[in-house]
Amino acid sequence: MNETLCVSSTSHEYRIRSTLAVAVAVALGLAPLAVLFSFVLRLAWIAQQTATVAPFAPKNREYRR
Repeated sequence: MNETLCVSSTSHEYRIRSTLAVAVAVALGLAPLAVLFSFVLRLAWIAQQTATVAPFAPKNREYRR
């Protein structure tokens, strides 16, 4: 009986460790994509903040069509 419990406990430990290993591997695999996505969002935000509606002209002159 004790041997059966020991084997079952070892199998349970293996399952937990393998699940943890898969979770860590997925997280490490998706980390570069998360960094890339954050850079794209940052560039989009900067582009939106710096976009101008009016044409480029000095402030002391009026824009004529």
